Amino acid sequence: MTAADVPGVIDSRAFFTTDSVATRVTPKAGDTTTVPVNVDSSGCGSSSARRPKNTTNLQLRLYGCPSPPTRHRDFASLDPDFTAPPVATLNVTDLLAQPAITDTQVVRRWEQHLGHSVD
Repeated sequence: MTAADVPGVIDSRAFFTTDSVATRVTPKAGDTTTVPVNVDSSGCGSSSARRPKNTTNLQLRLYGCPSPPTRHRDFASLDPDFTAPPVATLNVTDLLAQPAITDTQVVRRWEQHLGHSVD
């Protein structure tokens, strides 16, 4: 999905949906009760295919969309959702300037998969 905001040139938006944070499921066939399925974390990845190296202050903004986009909503009807304050903002330029870090669990999984250390 391409997402760009160059005033007067291009305005595109990428979006994704997630399941409800507190869904309920029937754990076993025949049960008469349900149990909650709670989401404790979520991941989202992005890449920049054509970013000039001299770009500064590049930001990734995440917005909440209270009503799910449907084929009955057009681009303009999403404006209120994207003009509201973002749920989160990440300054990509600042992030790229920091030293690389990783989660030890991720490293361990890659080491198990590769069969050697990833130092």
